[in-house]
Amino acid sequence: MSLIFLYIIHHIVLCLGLASSIVIDIFIILVEKTKKIRGIEKNIMERVMSYSFISSLFI
Repeated sequence: MSLIFLYIIHHIVLCLGLASSIVIDIFIILVEKTKKIRGIEKNIMERVMSYSFISSLFI
């Protein structure tokens, strides 16, 4: 039972890490199109990137 639970948790974390990577990629493309980044966008980008890094550690 514990191996199945670990397998499910592994895939959930993998999906969350992939989703956060996709979000940050879209966000960077939008910022590149406008050619300006404010403090709010930088804070959001740092949070998503740190979440992606933490989820990759669980994998």
